[in-house]
Amino acid sequence: MNNTTKLVMLFLVLSNTLALGYLFFDNKTHPQPPKPMEVIVDKLQFDENQQQEFAKLVHVHRKDVKSMHLSIVRLKNNMYQGLKKEIPVVNDSLLTLVANSVKELERIHYEHFMDIKNLCDSSQRTNFNELADNLGFLFQPQSPKVQKGREKLK
Repeated sequence: MNNTTKLVMLFLVLSNTLALGYLFFDNKTHPQPPKPMEVIVDKLQFDENQQQEFAKLVHVHRKDVKSMHLSIVRLKNNMYQGLKKEIPVVNDSLLTLVANSVKELERIHYEHFMDIKNLCDSSQRTNFNELADNLGFLFQPQSPKVQKGREKLK
């Protein structure tokens, strides 16, 4: 190996070592986007009693949503069993049940937000209406667009 090749290899090893060291020893915590619950409490300026009632609503809502998600998964699994057949056929009745379950899930979400709205006093209703404009951003998977939408709410 000539000296130029040795220098290039040394440079590459050193730069890789520095890059890995920076990544490994970087103690900066990356900011987590606010949780939807926090955004709602902050945006609506709930007092302590409202926060307690809201926490109860969230507990019930999560239980209902989990149950509905499990139901949807079971229906989808039944529907996808048809893929094992030589000539797969979509089972329209199962597809309809899945669609109806998704519709029911959205109804559960809607009623949850109606319950939250009912927790608000008259001075908080304006904030709730602003929040309602952005609810679609609040409960989506974490992506840069969603994070921007959540930041708009704060």
